[in-house]
Amino acid sequence: MTKRVISVRLSDERIKQLDEVCSRLGMNRSQVINAALRLVPEVMSGKAELHYDPERFKRSGQIE
Repeated sequence: MTKRVISVRLSDERIKQLDEVCSRLGMNRSQVINAALRLVPEVMSGKAELHYDPERFKRSGQIE
């Protein structure tokens, strides 16, 4: 899998929120953003049922 670097602009508030999520999940910013982006198609399909299991999320959120 080819990986590319992208740049996004986030407000100070969004960065604070992102860092809080990173801390809760024990993941870095890239991992959290990657995991969140994988959820978007599921949520948009209307078929998603979101349940939060931090241990499972950590395992599935790892960057390959």
